[in-house]
Amino acid sequence: MTKSEQQKIEDAIETIDNKAKSYGLDYYDTEFLIANEELMDQLSAYVLPIRFHHWTFGKEYQKQKTMKQYGMSGTIYECVINSDPSYAFLSESNNLTEMKVVIAHVLGHVDFFKNNMLYNTTNKRMVTECALNAKKIADYYFQYGEEIVERWIDACMSIARHCELARNSDNTKWLEKKEIAFPEELDMKEEFDFLFRNDKMKKITEWQEQQKRSKPIMEKDLLLFLMHNRFVDLENWQKDVMSIVRQEMRYFMPNIQTKILNEGWSCFWHQKIIEDLDLECDFLKDDDNDWYTYYSAMNSRVLHPGSRGRLNPYLVGYTILKDIYETTGGTEQDKIDALLDIRATHTDALLIKNHLNEKVIEELDLFTFELLDKEWTVTETTNWERSRDILTEQLVEAHIPTIYIIDDDYMNNRELFLVHDYKGDELEEESAIRTLAYISKLWERPVTLRTAAHLTYEVEVDKNDNKKGLRGENLIVYIRHDGKKADIILDQEILKPTSQIAADYFDAKWRMHKFEEKIKENASDENLI
Repeated sequence: MTKSEQQKIEDAIETIDNKAKSYGLDYYDTEFLIANEELMDQLSAYVLPIRFHHWTFGKEYQKQKTMKQYGMSGTIYECVINSDPSYAFLSESNNLTEMKVVIAHVLGHVDFFKNNMLYNTTNKRMVTECALNAKKIADYYFQYGEEIVERWIDACMSIARHCELARNSDNTKWLEKKEIAFPEELDMKEEFDFLFRNDKMKKITEWQEQQKRSKPIMEKDLLLFLMHNRFVDLENWQKDVMSIVRQEMRYFMPNIQTKILNEGWSCFWHQKIIEDLDLECDFLKDDDNDWYTYYSAMNSRVLHPGSRGRLNPYLVGYTILKDIYETTGGTEQDKIDALLDIRATHTDALLIKNHLNEKVIEELDLFTFELLDKEWTVTETTNWERSRDILTEQLVEAHIPTIYIIDDDYMNNRELFLVHDYKGDELEEESAIRTLAYISKLWERPVTLRTAAHLTYEVEVDKNDNKKGLRGENLIVYIRHDGKKADIILDQEILKPTSQIAADYFDAKWRMHKFEEKIKENASDENLI
Protein backbone atom coordinates (compact mmCIF):
# COMPACT_ATOMS: atom_id res chain seq x y z
CA MET A 1 0.00 0.00 0.00
CA THR A 2 1.38 3.39 -0.99
CA LYS A 3 1.54 6.41 1.33
CA SER A 4 -1.05 8.11 -0.86
CA GLU A 5 -3.49 5.20 -0.47
CA GLN A 6 -2.85 5.09 3.26
CA GLN A 7 -3.57 8.81 3.56
CA LYS A 8 -6.85 8.39 1.68
CA ILE A 9 -7.92 5.64 4.09
CA GLU A 10 -6.97 7.76 7.12
CA ASP A 11 -8.96 10.68 5.72
CA ALA A 12 -11.93 8.37 5.09
CA ILE A 13 -11.79 7.10 8.68
CA GLU A 14 -11.95 10.65 10.02
CA THR A 15 -14.86 11.62 7.76
CA ILE A 16 -16.85 8.45 8.51
CA ASP A 17 -16.13 8.78 12.24
CA ASN A 18 -17.54 12.32 12.34
CA LYS A 19 -20.63 11.31 10.36
CA ALA A 20 -21.31 8.23 12.52
CA LYS A 21 -21.09 10.25 15.74
CA SER A 22 -23.46 12.86 14.31
CA TYR A 23 -26.14 10.14 14.19
CA GLY A 24 -25.58 9.22 17.82
CA LEU A 25 -23.40 6.15 17.39
CA ASP A 26 -21.14 5.66 20.40
CA TYR A 27 -18.19 3.29 20.15
CA TYR A 28 -14.82 2.45 21.67
CA ASP A 29 -11.65 3.87 20.17
CA THR A 30 -10.95 1.64 17.19
CA GLU A 31 -7.59 0.76 15.72
CA PHE A 32 -7.69 -0.21 12.04
CA LEU A 33 -5.08 -2.68 10.78
CA ILE A 34 -4.49 -3.78 7.18
CA ALA A 35 -4.06 -7.56 6.94
CA ASN A 36 -3.04 -9.87 4.11
CA GLU A 37 -5.20 -12.76 2.88
CA GLU A 38 -3.41 -15.37 4.99
CA LEU A 39 -3.95 -13.44 8.23
CA MET A 40 -7.60 -12.79 7.38
CA ASP A 41 -8.16 -16.52 6.85
CA GLN A 42 -6.52 -17.29 10.19
CA LEU A 43 -8.60 -14.67 12.00
CA SER A 44 -11.75 -16.06 10.43
CA ALA A 45 -10.92 -19.55 11.75
CA TYR A 46 -9.45 -18.62 15.16
CA VAL A 47 -11.67 -15.49 15.61
CA LEU A 48 -9.02 -13.83 17.81
CA PRO A 49 -5.37 -13.12 16.91
CA ILE A 50 -4.04 -15.65 19.44
CA ARG A 51 -5.87 -18.79 20.63
CA PHE A 52 -4.72 -22.05 22.15
CA HIS A 53 -3.84 -24.74 19.61
CA HIS A 54 -6.60 -27.21 18.83
CA TRP A 55 -7.41 -29.29 15.79
CA THR A 56 -10.91 -27.77 15.40
CA PHE A 57 -9.40 -24.37 14.58
CA GLY A 58 -7.09 -25.93 12.01
CA LYS A 59 -10.02 -27.83 10.54
CA GLU A 60 -12.02 -24.60 10.14
CA TYR A 61 -9.02 -22.85 8.61
CA GLN A 62 -8.45 -25.64 6.08
CA LYS A 63 -12.17 -25.79 5.28
CA GLN A 64 -12.23 -22.08 4.48
CA LYS A 65 -9.10 -22.28 2.36
CA THR A 66 -10.55 -25.19 0.37
CA MET A 67 -13.93 -23.49 -0.13
CA LYS A 68 -12.21 -20.32 -1.26
CA GLN A 69 -10.06 -22.30 -3.68
CA TYR A 70 -13.20 -23.67 -5.36
CA GLY A 71 -15.11 -20.38 -5.23
CA MET A 72 -17.59 -21.63 -2.61
CA SER A 73 -17.01 -19.06 0.15
CA GLY A 74 -17.74 -15.37 0.45
CA THR A 75 -15.21 -12.56 0.57
CA ILE A 76 -13.74 -11.72 3.98
CA TYR A 77 -13.69 -7.93 4.09
CA GLU A 78 -12.96 -7.40 7.78
CA CYS A 79 -12.67 -8.96 11.22
CA VAL A 80 -13.63 -6.92 14.31
CA ILE A 81 -12.68 -7.76 17.89
CA ASN A 82 -14.93 -6.91 20.82
CA SER A 83 -12.44 -5.18 23.10
CA ASP A 84 -11.64 -1.75 24.51
CA PRO A 85 -9.98 -0.34 22.49
CA SER A 86 -11.40 -2.31 19.60
CA TYR A 87 -9.28 -3.77 16.79
CA ALA A 88 -10.47 -4.04 13.20
CA PHE A 89 -8.52 -6.00 10.60
CA LEU A 90 -9.24 -4.87 7.03
CA SER A 91 -8.32 -7.04 4.05
CA GLU A 92 -5.58 -5.51 1.93
CA SER A 93 -7.42 -6.76 -1.17
CA ASN A 94 -10.24 -4.23 -0.57
CA ASN A 95 -10.21 -1.33 -3.02
CA LEU A 96 -10.77 2.22 -1.72
CA THR A 97 -14.56 2.10 -2.12
CA GLU A 98 -14.72 -1.21 -0.27
CA MET A 99 -12.42 0.15 2.44
CA LYS A 100 -14.81 3.05 3.09
CA VAL A 101 -17.82 0.76 3.30
CA VAL A 102 -15.99 -1.66 5.59
CA ILE A 103 -14.85 1.15 7.91
CA ALA A 104 -18.46 2.31 8.34
CA HIS A 105 -19.52 -1.32 8.86
CA VAL A 106 -16.85 -1.80 11.53
CA LEU A 107 -17.98 1.27 13.48
CA GLY A 108 -21.50 -0.16 13.49
CA HIS A 109 -20.16 -3.36 15.07
CA VAL A 110 -18.12 -1.53 17.71
CA ASP A 111 -21.12 0.64 18.60
CA PHE A 112 -23.11 -2.58 19.06
CA PHE A 113 -20.38 -4.15 21.22
CA LYS A 114 -20.34 -1.12 23.51
CA ASN A 115 -24.08 -0.60 23.90
CA ASN A 116 -25.96 -3.91 23.60
CA MET A 117 -26.98 -5.30 26.99
CA LEU A 118 -25.51 -8.77 26.38
CA TYR A 119 -22.03 -7.34 25.85
CA ASN A 120 -21.99 -5.35 29.11
CA THR A 121 -20.26 -8.11 31.04
CA THR A 122 -17.97 -9.50 28.34
CA ASN A 123 -14.25 -9.30 29.05
CA LYS A 124 -12.92 -6.35 27.05
CA ARG A 125 -9.36 -7.59 27.61
CA MET A 126 -9.99 -11.00 26.12
CA VAL A 127 -7.26 -10.61 23.49
CA THR A 128 -4.67 -10.51 26.27
CA GLU A 129 -6.44 -13.24 28.24
CA CYS A 130 -6.47 -15.56 25.22
CA ALA A 131 -2.75 -15.02 24.68
CA LEU A 132 -2.12 -16.04 28.32
CA ASN A 133 -4.46 -19.02 27.91
CA ALA A 134 -2.58 -20.13 24.79
CA LYS A 135 0.67 -20.09 26.78
CA LYS A 136 -0.91 -22.18 29.57
CA ILE A 137 -2.29 -24.77 27.15
CA ALA A 138 1.09 -24.98 25.37
CA ASP A 139 2.76 -25.66 28.73
CA TYR A 140 0.21 -28.39 29.51
CA TYR A 141 0.85 -29.99 26.12
CA PHE A 142 4.55 -30.13 26.94
CA GLN A 143 4.08 -31.30 30.55
CA TYR A 144 1.33 -33.93 30.19
CA GLY A 145 1.50 -34.88 26.51
CA GLU A 146 -0.31 -33.44 23.53
CA GLU A 147 -2.70 -36.35 23.05
CA ILE A 148 -3.88 -36.41 26.68
CA VAL A 149 -4.47 -32.65 26.86
CA GLU A 150 -6.10 -32.46 23.43
CA ARG A 151 -8.56 -35.23 24.29
CA TRP A 152 -9.45 -33.36 27.48
CA ILE A 153 -10.02 -30.17 25.45
CA ASP A 154 -12.19 -32.20 23.02
CA ALA A 155 -14.41 -33.25 25.93
CA CYS A 156 -14.63 -29.72 27.33
CA MET A 157 -15.43 -28.14 23.96
CA SER A 158 -18.21 -30.67 23.30
CA ILE A 159 -20.35 -29.04 26.02
CA ALA A 160 -18.86 -25.53 26.12
CA ARG A 161 -21.99 -23.97 24.63
CA HIS A 162 -24.20 -25.50 27.30
CA CYS A 163 -24.04 -22.64 29.73
CA GLU A 164 -26.72 -20.38 31.11
CA LEU A 165 -26.62 -17.60 28.54
CA ALA A 166 -28.05 -14.87 30.76
CA ARG A 167 -25.82 -15.58 33.76
CA ASN A 168 -23.38 -12.82 34.66
CA SER A 169 -21.52 -14.58 37.46
CA ASP A 170 -20.44 -18.04 38.55
CA ASN A 171 -23.41 -18.82 40.80
CA THR A 172 -22.85 -22.22 42.41
CA LYS A 173 -26.03 -22.19 44.51
CA TRP A 174 -26.24 -25.99 44.36
CA LEU A 175 -22.90 -26.22 46.19
CA GLU A 176 -23.92 -23.98 49.06
CA LYS A 177 -25.63 -25.46 52.11
CA LYS A 178 -27.91 -22.73 53.38
CA GLU A 179 -29.08 -22.84 56.96
CA ILE A 180 -32.88 -22.70 56.95
CA ALA A 181 -34.38 -20.97 59.96
CA PHE A 182 -36.70 -23.01 62.14
CA PRO A 183 -40.33 -21.95 61.45
CA GLU A 184 -41.63 -19.70 64.24
CA GLU A 185 -45.10 -21.25 64.08
CA LEU A 186 -43.59 -24.58 65.20
CA ASP A 187 -41.74 -23.10 68.16
CA MET A 188 -43.44 -24.10 71.43
CA LYS A 189 -42.99 -20.98 73.57
CA GLU A 190 -46.54 -19.86 74.12
CA GLU A 191 -48.38 -20.52 77.36
CA PHE A 192 -50.85 -23.06 75.98
CA ASP A 193 -48.59 -24.75 73.42
CA PHE A 194 -48.51 -27.91 75.57
CA LEU A 195 -52.15 -28.48 74.61
CA PHE A 196 -51.09 -28.96 70.99
CA ARG A 197 -47.83 -30.74 71.72
CA ASN A 198 -48.58 -33.93 69.78
CA ASP A 199 -49.74 -32.02 66.70
CA LYS A 200 -46.75 -29.69 66.75
CA MET A 201 -44.26 -32.51 67.35
CA LYS A 202 -45.67 -34.27 64.29
CA LYS A 203 -45.23 -31.14 62.19
CA ILE A 204 -41.70 -30.62 63.54
CA THR A 205 -40.80 -34.18 62.59
CA GLU A 206 -42.21 -33.64 59.10
CA TRP A 207 -40.26 -30.40 58.72
CA GLN A 208 -37.02 -32.06 59.85
CA GLU A 209 -37.58 -34.90 57.40
CA GLN A 210 -38.22 -32.39 54.64
CA GLN A 211 -34.88 -30.70 55.30
CA LYS A 212 -33.07 -34.03 54.86
CA ARG A 213 -34.45 -34.50 51.36
CA SER A 214 -32.10 -33.80 48.47
CA LYS A 215 -33.07 -31.02 46.08
CA PRO A 216 -32.76 -30.98 42.27
CA ILE A 217 -29.54 -29.31 41.09
CA MET A 218 -31.21 -27.72 38.03
CA GLU A 219 -27.95 -26.45 36.52
CA LYS A 220 -27.59 -25.66 32.79
CA ASP A 221 -23.93 -24.63 32.87
CA LEU A 222 -22.37 -28.08 32.52
CA LEU A 223 -18.70 -27.08 32.68
CA LEU A 224 -19.31 -24.89 35.74
CA PHE A 225 -20.89 -27.80 37.57
CA LEU A 226 -18.19 -30.26 36.56
CA MET A 227 -15.54 -27.87 37.90
CA HIS A 228 -17.17 -27.19 41.25
CA ASN A 229 -19.40 -30.12 42.23
CA ARG A 230 -19.15 -31.84 45.63
CA PHE A 231 -17.47 -34.94 44.17
CA VAL A 232 -14.90 -33.10 42.05
CA ASP A 233 -11.57 -34.91 41.96
CA LEU A 234 -9.74 -33.40 39.02
CA GLU A 235 -6.12 -32.42 38.66
CA ASN A 236 -5.39 -28.70 38.67
CA TRP A 237 -4.50 -28.62 34.98
CA GLN A 238 -7.78 -30.33 34.08
CA LYS A 239 -9.83 -27.76 36.00
CA ASP A 240 -7.77 -24.96 34.47
CA VAL A 241 -8.41 -26.21 30.92
CA MET A 242 -12.14 -26.46 31.73
CA SER A 243 -12.09 -22.89 32.98
CA ILE A 244 -10.24 -21.62 29.90
CA VAL A 245 -12.62 -23.31 27.45
CA ARG A 246 -15.67 -22.04 29.36
CA GLN A 247 -14.26 -18.53 29.76
CA GLU A 248 -13.56 -18.17 26.04
CA MET A 249 -16.92 -19.62 25.01
CA ARG A 250 -18.79 -17.24 27.32
CA TYR A 251 -16.99 -14.36 25.59
CA PHE A 252 -18.44 -15.51 22.27
CA MET A 253 -21.97 -16.34 23.45
CA PRO A 254 -23.38 -12.79 22.89
CA ASN A 255 -22.15 -13.03 19.27
CA ILE A 256 -24.20 -16.20 18.86
CA GLN A 257 -27.32 -14.64 20.42
CA THR A 258 -27.16 -11.42 18.40
CA LYS A 259 -25.79 -12.48 15.01
CA ILE A 260 -28.84 -11.26 13.04
CA LEU A 261 -29.20 -7.97 14.91
CA ASN A 262 -25.46 -7.23 15.05
CA GLU A 263 -24.86 -7.80 11.33
CA GLY A 264 -28.10 -6.11 10.33
CA TRP A 265 -27.17 -3.09 12.46
CA SER A 266 -23.76 -2.75 10.83
CA CYS A 267 -25.20 -3.16 7.31
CA PHE A 268 -27.87 -0.54 7.96
CA TRP A 269 -25.32 1.99 9.17
CA HIS A 270 -22.70 1.36 6.52
CA GLN A 271 -25.33 2.03 3.87
CA LYS A 272 -26.76 5.11 5.56
CA ILE A 273 -23.39 6.67 6.39
CA ILE A 274 -21.81 6.06 2.97
CA GLU A 275 -24.85 7.06 0.92
CA ASP A 276 -25.51 10.21 2.98
CA LEU A 277 -21.85 11.22 2.69
CA ASP A 278 -21.90 10.62 -1.04
CA LEU A 279 -24.95 12.86 -1.40
CA GLU A 280 -23.29 15.55 0.67
CA CYS A 281 -19.76 15.57 -0.74
CA ASP A 282 -19.42 12.95 -3.52
CA PHE A 283 -17.66 10.70 -1.01
CA LEU A 284 -17.23 7.76 -3.40
CA LYS A 285 -16.97 9.40 -6.79
CA ASP A 286 -13.27 10.21 -6.51
CA ASP A 287 -12.32 6.58 -5.77
CA ASP A 288 -12.51 5.10 -9.25
CA ASN A 289 -14.57 5.34 -12.40
CA ASP A 290 -16.26 2.07 -11.39
CA TRP A 291 -17.01 3.11 -7.78
CA TYR A 292 -20.76 2.53 -8.21
CA THR A 293 -20.15 -0.99 -9.53
CA TYR A 294 -17.85 -1.81 -6.60
CA TYR A 295 -20.32 -0.41 -4.06
CA SER A 296 -23.35 -2.21 -5.55
CA ALA A 297 -21.48 -5.49 -6.00
CA MET A 298 -20.26 -5.41 -2.41
CA ASN A 299 -23.76 -4.81 -1.03
CA SER A 300 -25.24 -7.54 -3.22
CA ARG A 301 -22.65 -10.03 -1.95
CA VAL A 302 -23.26 -9.12 1.69
CA LEU A 303 -27.07 -8.92 1.41
CA HIS A 304 -27.73 -11.89 -0.86
CA PRO A 305 -30.88 -13.97 -0.11
CA GLY A 306 -28.93 -16.99 1.13
CA SER A 307 -28.79 -20.57 -0.05
CA ARG A 308 -31.69 -23.03 0.07
CA GLY A 309 -32.78 -23.74 3.62
CA ARG A 310 -30.45 -21.15 5.16
CA LEU A 311 -31.03 -17.59 6.31
CA ASN A 312 -28.56 -14.82 5.61
CA PRO A 313 -28.37 -13.01 8.99
CA TYR A 314 -27.05 -9.85 7.32
CA LEU A 315 -30.11 -9.61 5.06
CA VAL A 316 -32.69 -10.54 7.70
CA GLY A 317 -31.33 -8.08 10.27
CA TYR A 318 -30.90 -5.28 7.74
CA THR A 319 -34.40 -5.71 6.27
CA ILE A 320 -36.08 -5.65 9.70
CA LEU A 321 -34.16 -2.56 10.86
CA LYS A 322 -34.82 -0.79 7.58
CA ASP A 323 -38.54 -1.50 7.97
CA ILE A 324 -38.51 -0.12 11.54
CA TYR A 325 -36.72 3.03 10.34
CA GLU A 326 -39.18 3.59 7.50
CA THR A 327 -42.35 2.94 9.54
CA THR A 328 -41.42 4.86 12.69
CA GLY A 329 -43.21 8.19 12.80
CA GLY A 330 -41.71 11.53 13.72
CA THR A 331 -38.49 13.25 12.80
CA GLU A 332 -35.28 11.71 11.50
CA GLN A 333 -33.91 11.72 15.04
CA ASP A 334 -37.03 9.92 16.32
CA LYS A 335 -36.41 7.16 13.80
CA ILE A 336 -32.75 6.87 14.79
CA ASP A 337 -33.63 6.90 18.51
CA ALA A 338 -36.01 3.98 17.95
CA LEU A 339 -33.19 2.02 16.32
CA LEU A 340 -30.71 2.94 19.06
CA ASP A 341 -33.14 1.63 21.67
CA ILE A 342 -33.52 -1.69 19.84
CA ARG A 343 -29.74 -1.96 19.49
CA ALA A 344 -29.34 -1.58 23.26
CA THR A 345 -32.10 -3.90 24.50
CA HIS A 346 -32.74 -6.65 21.95
CA THR A 347 -31.36 -10.05 21.09
CA ASP A 348 -32.06 -11.93 17.86
CA ALA A 349 -35.03 -13.70 19.46
CA LEU A 350 -36.57 -10.42 20.66
CA LEU A 351 -35.96 -8.74 17.31
CA ILE A 352 -37.74 -11.53 15.43
CA LYS A 353 -40.58 -11.81 17.95
CA ASN A 354 -41.30 -8.07 18.13
CA HIS A 355 -40.44 -6.77 14.66
CA LEU A 356 -40.63 -9.54 12.04
CA ASN A 357 -43.97 -8.66 10.44
CA GLU A 358 -45.93 -9.90 7.45
CA LYS A 359 -44.45 -7.29 5.12
CA VAL A 360 -40.85 -8.26 5.96
CA ILE A 361 -41.59 -11.99 5.71
CA GLU A 362 -43.05 -11.51 2.24
CA GLU A 363 -40.09 -9.36 1.20
CA LEU A 364 -37.64 -12.00 2.44
CA ASP A 365 -39.79 -14.85 1.06
CA LEU A 366 -39.64 -16.79 4.33
CA PHE A 367 -41.53 -20.06 4.81
CA THR A 368 -41.39 -23.17 6.99
CA PHE A 369 -40.39 -26.62 5.80
CA GLU A 370 -39.69 -30.02 7.30
CA LEU A 371 -38.50 -33.48 6.33
CA LEU A 372 -41.48 -35.53 5.10
CA ASP A 373 -41.14 -38.93 3.43
CA LYS A 374 -37.38 -38.37 3.24
CA GLU A 375 -37.89 -35.15 1.28
CA TRP A 376 -37.65 -31.54 2.44
CA THR A 377 -41.16 -30.19 1.96
CA VAL A 378 -42.57 -26.67 2.33
CA THR A 379 -45.30 -26.88 4.98
CA GLU A 380 -46.32 -23.25 5.55
CA THR A 381 -46.28 -20.29 3.18
CA THR A 382 -49.35 -18.25 4.15
CA ASN A 383 -49.30 -18.15 7.95
CA TRP A 384 -46.59 -15.54 8.55
CA GLU A 385 -47.09 -15.61 12.32
CA ARG A 386 -46.29 -19.32 12.36
CA SER A 387 -43.02 -18.69 10.49
CA ARG A 388 -42.14 -15.87 12.91
CA ASP A 389 -42.89 -18.00 15.99
CA ILE A 390 -40.86 -20.98 14.74
CA LEU A 391 -37.84 -18.78 14.06
CA THR A 392 -38.21 -17.12 17.48
CA GLU A 393 -38.28 -20.52 19.21
CA GLN A 394 -35.08 -21.53 17.41
CA LEU A 395 -33.30 -18.33 18.45
CA VAL A 396 -34.35 -18.18 22.12
CA GLU A 397 -31.68 -20.69 23.11
CA ALA A 398 -29.46 -19.85 20.11
CA HIS A 399 -30.07 -23.30 18.52
CA ILE A 400 -28.51 -24.93 21.60
CA PRO A 401 -30.61 -27.66 23.31
CA THR A 402 -31.19 -26.91 26.99
CA ILE A 403 -29.82 -29.66 29.21
CA TYR A 404 -30.30 -29.61 32.99
CA ILE A 405 -28.18 -31.44 35.54
CA ILE A 406 -30.75 -32.89 37.96
CA ASP A 407 -28.81 -35.25 40.24
CA ASP A 408 -25.16 -36.06 40.85
CA ASP A 409 -25.96 -39.30 42.69
CA TYR A 410 -28.28 -41.06 40.29
CA MET A 411 -29.18 -44.60 41.35
CA ASN A 412 -27.21 -43.85 44.54
CA ASN A 413 -24.11 -44.66 42.52
CA ARG A 414 -22.64 -41.18 41.95
CA GLU A 415 -23.84 -41.24 38.37
CA LEU A 416 -24.89 -38.02 36.67
CA PHE A 417 -28.55 -37.59 35.67
CA LEU A 418 -29.34 -35.07 32.92
CA VAL A 419 -32.71 -34.02 31.51
CA HIS A 420 -33.25 -32.46 28.09
CA ASP A 421 -35.79 -29.63 28.31
CA TYR A 422 -37.77 -31.10 25.43
CA LYS A 423 -40.09 -28.73 23.54
CA GLY A 424 -40.54 -30.64 20.31
CA ASP A 425 -36.97 -30.50 18.97
CA GLU A 426 -35.43 -33.97 19.06
CA LEU A 427 -31.75 -34.54 19.74
CA GLU A 428 -29.68 -36.12 17.00
CA GLU A 429 -29.03 -39.59 18.43
CA GLU A 430 -25.45 -40.12 17.25
CA SER A 431 -24.38 -36.64 18.37
CA ALA A 432 -26.07 -37.10 21.76
CA ILE A 433 -24.25 -40.39 22.33
CA ARG A 434 -20.86 -38.89 21.42
CA THR A 435 -21.47 -35.93 23.72
CA LEU A 436 -22.50 -38.20 26.61
CA ALA A 437 -19.26 -40.13 26.12
CA TYR A 438 -17.35 -36.88 26.57
CA ILE A 439 -19.36 -35.92 29.66
CA SER A 440 -18.69 -39.37 31.12
CA LYS A 441 -14.98 -38.74 30.59
CA LEU A 442 -15.19 -35.42 32.43
CA TRP A 443 -17.39 -36.84 35.22
CA GLU A 444 -15.37 -40.08 35.41
CA ARG A 445 -18.57 -42.04 36.03
CA PRO A 446 -21.61 -43.12 33.96
CA VAL A 447 -24.04 -40.46 32.72
CA THR A 448 -27.75 -40.83 31.94
CA LEU A 449 -29.76 -38.42 29.78
CA ARG A 450 -33.55 -38.28 29.66
CA THR A 451 -35.04 -36.88 26.46
CA ALA A 452 -38.02 -37.54 24.18
CA ALA A 453 -38.60 -38.45 20.55
CA HIS A 454 -41.29 -39.20 18.00
CA LEU A 455 -40.65 -42.59 16.47
CA THR A 456 -43.69 -42.44 14.19
CA TYR A 457 -45.37 -39.75 12.12
CA GLU A 458 -47.90 -39.39 9.36
CA VAL A 459 -48.14 -36.97 6.45
CA GLU A 460 -51.40 -35.04 6.18
CA VAL A 461 -52.45 -33.55 2.83
CA ASP A 462 -55.10 -30.80 2.86
CA LYS A 463 -57.51 -29.88 0.06
CA ASN A 464 -54.88 -27.60 -1.51
CA ASP A 465 -52.36 -30.47 -1.66
CA ASN A 466 -50.25 -28.88 1.08
CA LYS A 467 -48.37 -31.44 3.13
CA LYS A 468 -48.01 -31.33 6.89
CA GLY A 469 -46.25 -33.71 9.25
CA LEU A 470 -48.31 -35.18 12.10
CA ARG A 471 -46.04 -36.55 14.78
CA GLY A 472 -46.97 -39.65 16.71
CA GLU A 473 -47.01 -40.16 20.45
CA ASN A 474 -44.03 -38.90 22.42
CA LEU A 475 -41.76 -41.61 23.75
CA ILE A 476 -39.35 -40.95 26.58
CA VAL A 477 -35.77 -41.97 25.78
CA TYR A 478 -33.09 -42.72 28.37
CA ILE A 479 -29.53 -42.79 27.04
CA ARG A 480 -26.88 -44.08 29.45
CA HIS A 481 -23.18 -43.94 28.68
CA ASP A 482 -20.51 -45.46 30.91
CA GLY A 483 -17.57 -44.10 28.94
CA LYS A 484 -17.27 -47.19 26.76
CA LYS A 485 -20.71 -47.88 25.33
CA ALA A 486 -24.21 -46.44 25.28
CA ASP A 487 -27.49 -48.12 26.25
CA ILE A 488 -30.82 -46.75 25.07
CA ILE A 489 -34.13 -47.46 26.82
CA LEU A 490 -37.57 -46.35 25.57
CA ASP A 491 -40.31 -45.60 28.06
CA GLN A 492 -43.96 -44.57 27.80
CA GLU A 493 -43.84 -42.00 30.57
CA ILE A 494 -45.95 -38.87 30.32
CA LEU A 495 -44.20 -35.85 28.83
CA LYS A 496 -43.80 -33.27 31.63
CA PRO A 497 -41.97 -29.98 32.25
CA THR A 498 -38.39 -30.40 33.41
CA SER A 499 -39.13 -28.96 36.87
CA GLN A 500 -41.89 -31.53 37.36
CA ILE A 501 -39.62 -34.34 36.17
CA ALA A 502 -37.02 -33.29 38.73
CA ALA A 503 -39.58 -33.01 41.55
CA ASP A 504 -41.11 -36.42 40.77
CA TYR A 505 -37.68 -38.03 40.49
CA PHE A 506 -36.52 -36.78 43.90
CA ASP A 507 -39.86 -37.66 45.48
CA ALA A 508 -39.50 -41.24 44.23
CA LYS A 509 -35.87 -41.32 45.35
CA TRP A 510 -36.86 -40.15 48.84
CA ARG A 511 -39.64 -42.74 49.13
CA MET A 512 -37.20 -45.45 48.08
CA HIS A 513 -34.74 -44.19 50.70
CA LYS A 514 -37.40 -44.36 53.45
CA PHE A 515 -38.47 -47.81 52.28
CA GLU A 516 -34.88 -49.08 52.50
CA GLU A 517 -34.53 -47.54 55.97
CA LYS A 518 -37.69 -49.35 57.05
CA ILE A 519 -36.37 -52.68 55.77
CA LYS A 520 -33.10 -52.15 57.70
CA GLU A 521 -35.04 -51.34 60.88
CA ASN A 522 -37.15 -54.48 60.54
CA ALA A 523 -34.06 -56.59 59.90
CA SER A 524 -32.39 -55.08 62.96
CA ASP A 525 -35.45 -55.83 65.14
CA GLU A 526 -35.49 -59.45 63.95
CA ASN A 527 -31.80 -59.86 64.85
CA LEU A 528 -32.48 -58.56 68.37
CA ILE A 529 -35.29 -61.10 68.80
